[in-house]
Amino acid sequence: MIAIALIAVLIGSLIYIRTSTGTDAIAVPSGAKAGQLSLARCDYPTVNGNYNADCGTLVVPENRADPHSRLIALPVTRIRAKSSHPGQPIFRLAGGPGLTNMKFPTASRFAGDHDVVLVGYRGVDGSSVLACPEVTSALEHSPDFLAQQSFHAYADAFRACAQRLSHDGVDLAGYSMTAQVDDLEAARVALGYGPIDLVSESAGTRLAMIYSWRYPASIHRSVMIGVNPPGHFVWDPATTDAQLQHYSDLCAADANCRKRTDDLAASMRRTASQLPDHWLFLPIKTGNVRLASFFALVE
Repeated sequence: MIAIALIAVLIGSLIYIRTSTGTDAIAVPSGAKAGQLSLARCDYPTVNGNYNADCGTLVVPENRADPHSRLIALPVTRIRAKSSHPGQPIFRLAGGPGLTNMKFPTASRFAGDHDVVLVGYRGVDGSSVLACPEVTSALEHSPDFLAQQSFHAYADAFRACAQRLSHDGVDLAGYSMTAQVDDLEAARVALGYGPIDLVSESAGTRLAMIYSWRYPASIHRSVMIGVNPPGHFVWDPATTDAQLQHYSDLCAADANCRKRTDDLAASMRRTASQLPDHWLFLPIKTGNVRLASFFALVE
């Protein structure tokens, strides 16, 4: 049952990735210019009900390094503070990467005393979405996620997606984290704000760090949750082993856990080294077990 549950989690993750990126269709307004922000009154749903907000689009160059670059449009939502004397506006930077930055149901935690601003991520939200069904298909048809065959199929799928997008006129050089940060700064300027607060999480903390490097005078305060700096999106084996040993020590100190194993870390290593080929009628792939275990250990 645990094996089936883990498989379900992986399949569900793939479905989530496919369906959760992007927002409703957004287009560049006719005659628009770079930096133009258009907003209209709207309601924003939160865990504490709807909040007064402004919703619209920000027009930016696809590639700021190319003076002839086409324009793209990004969604922008400003959730208005309930206070008549709000503090610094808060720009929220979601994690991912690859997930939309426009869904923030807990914005109500901040919107009592601050405007909360959501700026869509280029390539994920807005008029130009870099969807890669080739990659999703490669994952769905991989019998063993960590097998060399799967790695090659995964890389080939990304290559095919990039070639297709380029053929369709997408300038992929414009879709960088630096460009995303410049979008945030363009939104700050267009909204007429002074220094802002940043609330970021996971991959969003990279954007916050790059923002602080490029526009230090634009930030009043930055709160980073689950910091994941550039160049460190990896897991150090020694750290993972230390964490598992810590869990093992906690298990040894707990009577119920201690009844099941006298050394949790050793039991895990022994089990991992003696995986069967099948469980009932289900084939067991070592790579999939490792991947599922990895994601389970995140929790």
